[in-house]
Amino acid sequence: MSKNPVKLNNKKPDPFADMGELLSQNTYQSTFDFGTFEIDEEDKKYIIQREEILFNNFKTFSKSLYEICKALYEIKLKMKGDDTASFVAWYQHNKLSKDKVSELLKRYELFIQVPDKIEYISSLSIPAVKALTKKEVDIGVVDDILRLEIKNIDDINQKIFEAALVEETEEKKIE
Repeated sequence: MSKNPVKLNNKKPDPFADMGELLSQNTYQSTFDFGTFEIDEEDKKYIIQREEILFNNFKTFSKSLYEICKALYEIKLKMKGDDTASFVAWYQHNKLSKDKVSELLKRYELFIQVPDKIEYISSLSIPAVKALTKKEVDIGVVDDILRLEIKNIDDINQKIFEAALVEETEEKKIE
């Protein structure tokens, strides 16, 4: 037996010790420069509260859109693809149009490609989703655009066009 007595720490752990850090992580902080536009404190406080509502609900919307796209994709797989009569009958029965189903399935392709960017992909316009999921667009180009989080359809189309020019030039060099 040891001659040195072991001191027990009788101090109970504080269940609220990490609360301050947790609250600071979950507290919305506006990044808008209100001072430049001379917005008074009362209006600033009101606007920041509304920003927080927008921010929190957009996060919820993004998660919901992801779940909708995923569920539709899984149903399509169970019904053996989107060209089957059963899948078409199913989505028509549920008041979904062919265009909406196509857009949601294409968006899900993007969610699968970069699963860590759900909010970004949710924010993409329908034309952006269509441009990024065209069969002739190289997957590496799509990946670059998604990683850079380019949202503007003109910028997306420009990046796709530039990549196609580079590919065309490289093909001519090979011939």
